[in-house]
Amino acid sequence: MVSKEDFTHDEWEELVFATVAVGNIIIHSDLNVLGAVAETSALVKTSLADPAPGPAGEMQRVLYQALREPGEIELPKGKGPEFVDALFVHVQAAGAAVDRVCTPEEAAGYKDFLASVALAVAEAHKDGGHFGIGGVLVSDKEKAALARIDETLGR
Repeated sequence: MVSKEDFTHDEWEELVFATVAVGNIIIHSDLNVLGAVAETSALVKTSLADPAPGPAGEMQRVLYQALREPGEIELPKGKGPEFVDALFVHVQAAGAAVDRVCTPEEAAGYKDFLASVALAVAEAHKDGGHFGIGGVLVSDKEKAALARIDETLGR
């Protein structure tokens, strides 16, 4: 069973930050003000959801408490693609940390958790259309970001 103590301080910081990073990758992939509000809400709600049962949810259970503790998460500086690229560096580091420390089931569970956070953020707001009429649940830019997250995590 994995615990916080199995990771270095820097790895642990990456694991916690990656949850926020995947949501922000989606938010900034197709940024608009109304969408950002709904997507930020989905990021918080999904990040703090009850962990999945069994070994696949082990890393989520370990992170669950850390995400609920008061603290500050500082986003990288930058705008546009350079900001998103900086977020991907953190996602990649988190994926490498779980691959190093966790069982394959625990690592896959953590990566699935990050992917579920990203998907929930992407589906939180319709893109395109007018005043919620028409549009698509997940835009092409968000689909591309979801695919890049999966690739970065080795899913």
